[in-house]
Amino acid sequence: MEKQDNYQTIKDIVRDIWGLKLHVRKLMYHRNFALYTGYLFFFFSYFIIPVLIFILLVSGISRIALGFNVLSYIVDLFDYKIWRYILGSIFLVYVLIYYIFIIRYPRCPKNKIGIGVAFTYDLVGVKKLKAALYYRDQIVRELEKVLDQEKFGHLFKIIKINDYHANRFYKKFTNRFLAHKYTRKTNIIFTIYGYVKNEKYDAKNQYKYELEYLVGHKTVPINISQLMSRKFSKHLHSQKWEFEENNSGKMLEGVANNIRENAYFAIGISSFYSQNPILAITFLDKLLGNSVLRPDLELYAKNHLAFSHLSIAQVFTNNKIGQDWLNIAFNETEKAVKFKPNYYDAYILLSVLHYKNKKIDEALNALKEAQRYQCNAVWRFNEAFLHFYLTDQKNLEEGLRIYKNIKNKHIGTIDKAIFHKQIIPSLLEAITDEQKNQFYFSLIFVYAKVLGDKGKAIEYYNLFLDKGKNNTDMKILLDAAEKLITN
Repeated sequence: MEKQDNYQTIKDIVRDIWGLKLHVRKLMYHRNFALYTGYLFFFFSYFIIPVLIFILLVSGISRIALGFNVLSYIVDLFDYKIWRYILGSIFLVYVLIYYIFIIRYPRCPKNKIGIGVAFTYDLVGVKKLKAALYYRDQIVRELEKVLDQEKFGHLFKIIKINDYHANRFYKKFTNRFLAHKYTRKTNIIFTIYGYVKNEKYDAKNQYKYELEYLVGHKTVPINISQLMSRKFSKHLHSQKWEFEENNSGKMLEGVANNIRENAYFAIGISSFYSQNPILAITFLDKLLGNSVLRPDLELYAKNHLAFSHLSIAQVFTNNKIGQDWLNIAFNETEKAVKFKPNYYDAYILLSVLHYKNKKIDEALNALKEAQRYQCNAVWRFNEAFLHFYLTDQKNLEEGLRIYKNIKNKHIGTIDKAIFHKQIIPSLLEAITDEQKNQFYFSLIFVYAKVLGDKGKAIEYYNLFLDKGKNNTDMKILLDAAEKLITN
């Protein structure tokens, strides 16, 4: 048993020495400046630091306590203090260089979208390490070339994460604190990380990439971030990540295109949740135009394209930006319907835009489409509004019928904020701008039945009574309004 323990200890020592050798080789190759300073790290690690330790051992307390007379004599041959300062300075410079180029996080400029490439090479043999790191650099160059070809090169900054951080991050990728710290310090939006393995398969050397995502948009809620992570992983694992070593051209092109696809996918989706729909459309459009995605992921991307187009349309509609706001809102809403044909909210907005353009029949047709995909009862209020707008007796009766068929279960599906922000302002605008007094009934209905504010309902009933009592067409609405405030 003792022999076995000793053997295990010796084996551990050998493994540690081998690990140090691998670590030093990584230092020699892992940065752009490695051709010049990698050997300096090697020199420091294998010569300067051991000499420094040696000098410290034979000086001061060690010299008194251990009585190394021969070593003391050697040390006394030269000016000990000068050498102490020289070696101490060299050690400090070494620590500083080590911090700046290895421990310190890289940082992406604020005017760029950062893509981090963090491959760890623990599973690549020492003999293959230099080639693997060369391929990593070539993959980055290939990715830069692809982005330039698609006119996106000026938007991105591709950052090679050194092996120290890549290895640490891969082993602790579930650590939320580490991920947050990395995102905050690097300002990198998208990082693809994992390990590279060189292995033989069918007598052929292959490089295999096992990779994962990190999306660093700070404004994305945690639950959405977790959902995106699951979707992105599906896309990531559906791609080819194994390449023959001899076919390096295909490997470089394949890995670069895979990273491009993943970056577009991740940045596009997360841009939408970060309230940047224009950036989302830019990347998702390019992704769908140049890539073949799995059906479920293609649907996911198209849905978010639809969400992005509709959010732009809503901004133009709500704020009336520019003289051509109505046409822009139309175009964006139609694009939303194109990418998501069952998009209820898009049909609702389309009906509003047709109404703004005084095309009531088209607005009603859009509501019929909305009814097919209904997820709340807003379409019922909009349909009643449009019938009231047409003013004639037949449409007033139809609008009243729709209001009477709106039950409490329908009202419960609508966020009350929609009434305050959209429905009530539209009713008041129709009354004041177009003198359509029938919409007083709509206000009475909303306040009495939906919002439960009888005082406000009575206030609008008195106004309605004053302006509509001499109009025979309004009689059926006045009678129905009276029932609303007395029940």
